[in-house]
Amino acid sequence: MPLWKQPIELSVDLTEIETTVESLDTRLIAVESNIADKISLPTITKNIAANTDYFIGIDNNGQFYKISKADLLAGLSNGSIDNGNGSGYIAGVSALLPFNNSIADIKGGNIVINGNAQISNEQSKYYDTSLRFSGNNSQLVMTLPHGSFNGDFSVEFWYFFTALGNVDQDLFGTNDFSLLVEWDGSESKLRFKCGSVNLYPNSNTLVINNWHHLKFSRLIGSVYMFIDGVVVASSAIAVSSFTENILIGTVVPGRNATGYMSEFRSSLTGISSSFSPPTNALPVT
Repeated sequence: MPLWKQPIELSVDLTEIETTVESLDTRLIAVESNIADKISLPTITKNIAANTDYFIGIDNNGQFYKISKADLLAGLSNGSIDNGNGSGYIAGVSALLPFNNSIADIKGGNIVINGNAQISNEQSKYYDTSLRFSGNNSQLVMTLPHGSFNGDFSVEFWYFFTALGNVDQDLFGTNDFSLLVEWDGSESKLRFKCGSVNLYPNSNTLVINNWHHLKFSRLIGSVYMFIDGVVVASSAIAVSSFTENILIGTVVPGRNATGYMSEFRSSLTGISSSFSPPTNALPVT
């Protein structure tokens, strides 16, 4: 019989294989235990993350690291809120509050709620709910990312007035009053204060029990007021920066907002021409 046709007996040591498998199991258990020692699952739940909260990540070398929420959002906006030109719509947005069943900023900003500011289904624009202001110095307090009002910017929202008379009503402003949007009762007009400049429309076009789109913008060396997409006032302004500490609703105690707000947005771009107001809810991605 040729050699290549002769039967060959193979001897397999199963004990040695079982020992190897047991050794691998032991090493795997040790690795899992090591990971468990370093990472423990949280036991608390939060609805809003503060800027100083951390997220856990893994780099391309397999190393665990932590990153603050503020730095994570800055990275998503291509590293800078001042020229946030990262991918996606909200890269150039410093705050976006739809008021869709909750008081929350899509950009992750922390919000303090004061007075009677609350979500309501009594009036709505695009969602089932809006933010209701009903006196008692109702306001939302926020700090926007650094540089939000250093260059060009726009602040806009839909507002449903339930009263327009000779009583002042604040809608938005900074905590040092350098920026302020209010219904000026003595003038019976909307007022936009930007630094030392005060903008008023020539005549009032606002009516109660109706949604109006309001937008306030700075572009290069001028500021503009828009009501329902129409430029109603403008003025030249010196270049200046404003604080990022904002109040939505009542700014000056006693000048209570009275009405409903939807789709609040602060962005890093300014405009100077009339436009068609949004016909759908603003995108959130």
